[in-house]
Amino acid sequence: MSAKKTIDHLVYSFTGLSSIQVGINAEVLYDLKQDGKSILVVECDGILTNCRFNHFHNVIACASCQTRKKFIYNQIGLNKSEVYNLIDYDLKPKIPYFKSTDDLINYQYNNINIGRGVASSLISQYRKFEINSESHNEIIQLEIIKSINVLKNIEVIFNEYNIKEVILFNGRFSEIHPLRLYCEANEISYKAIESGSKGKYEIFENNLPHSIDSRHNSMVALWNDGSQSKRQIGNDWYIKRRAGDPTYDFHTFKKQGAQNNRIKNLIDKSKKQNILILNSSEDEMKVIQEWEHNLYPNQNHAIKEIVTGFRDKEEIRFILRIHPNLEKVYNSQTKELAEMTFPNLEIIYAHEDIDTYELIEQADKLVVFGSSTGIEGTYMGKPVILYGKSFYLNLNVTYNPKTKEELFSLIKQDDLTPKSKHGCLIYGYYMATYGNRLEWFEPDNSKNPIFLGRRIPTFNIKSVYYLFRYLKAILLWNKLYKINFKSNLKISHILKYKFDSK
Repeated sequence: MSAKKTIDHLVYSFTGLSSIQVGINAEVLYDLKQDGKSILVVECDGILTNCRFNHFHNVIACASCQTRKKFIYNQIGLNKSEVYNLIDYDLKPKIPYFKSTDDLINYQYNNINIGRGVASSLISQYRKFEINSESHNEIIQLEIIKSINVLKNIEVIFNEYNIKEVILFNGRFSEIHPLRLYCEANEISYKAIESGSKGKYEIFENNLPHSIDSRHNSMVALWNDGSQSKRQIGNDWYIKRRAGDPTYDFHTFKKQGAQNNRIKNLIDKSKKQNILILNSSEDEMKVIQEWEHNLYPNQNHAIKEIVTGFRDKEEIRFILRIHPNLEKVYNSQTKELAEMTFPNLEIIYAHEDIDTYELIEQADKLVVFGSSTGIEGTYMGKPVILYGKSFYLNLNVTYNPKTKEELFSLIKQDDLTPKSKHGCLIYGYYMATYGNRLEWFEPDNSKNPIFLGRRIPTFNIKSVYYLFRYLKAILLWNKLYKINFKSNLKISHILKYKFDSK
């Protein structure tokens, strides 16, 4: 029996439909090639049921994805032996009935917890966190079969090759999550790559980009190695965020109107305390283990407990600012918020054109659940209570109650002082500067960014070849479409295909 071939880096990343991610992937691959490293790129080639950027297996999207990646491979100079195409093993596993999201999250196959990745994908796709077999049986089964198929491919690859290190993108979705867990179970070194600050990319060693501990350690290390102007850069991050500078205003408050009269009516200066509650969307971090806690089952439950617990305290007034990112989300979180009525609570809905920063200025105290507004509130000189988790959890910039009793005690305390801004500067400096500079990839906010001096095409003549190859999957496209929209795919739907350039 011949010895296994040794490969320096297995690169596993299906990102052809995201201009930023395909460019970062190209950057990493090119650097490895330039360094003379041996590479094996794992390629989907339309085998996966669906993926993060193509939920319905749109065959036009598959053709575009393959076109872009083949362009990258040709630019880098990869040969056929350096690309491994996934195989469809046509698996038919016995899949249990999942009564709850927790049941799904805990599902294991061959001692690998693939259920967590499936739950992560579906929660992100539907913006709902009640995922069970009663409501989503068909798509759960397809996602699990896909993950098991990925796991089977991984096992075959590692039986055939001696892989020194794995490089993957993000790591929390169902088509990639099994590889990360396989690496951890078998003590294989891996790196997760993800977008960084201002067009950079970041590398996370043997960890997810969502790891609170990993981020904290990176923040402190970057600050300790920072330039002499790091305090100014840290300050600028907050100043530019509030000013709406597109460099730093990534995805926060699009609604920053000037309805100051409404704010004056919301803030009752006759009260001893006007407490601003800033919620956030629960779906992205719902299944990340480091973000789990036993403080409350969901944010709405916590909000109800807070306002109910102080309903007899006339000196305390609560204002809830619903995160603008929830404006077009319809799930149990937004439904409950729409039905929420308490005499001591004023609600500013996601669609309302209200300046959140002005609200923070006028409030006496903040209660947050993890959004960046928590640390921004501290920077603005407000006492902030973080009832949950966040990347700034361990920077000593917020009060972090461990129980409801501690939370209530902090809310009652009318002389609660703001935390030091030092940790705010560490966070701001990190958010403004972290990551590796892009040398070969030039994102230009269009569908066709540049790599090695040439535009990455959305389609070209080779796209026709891939489109014909993938046409056989149109039945799968129709099946997935029907599962989600309860109707068959129509020609008009195909023609409405829009390339995802984000």
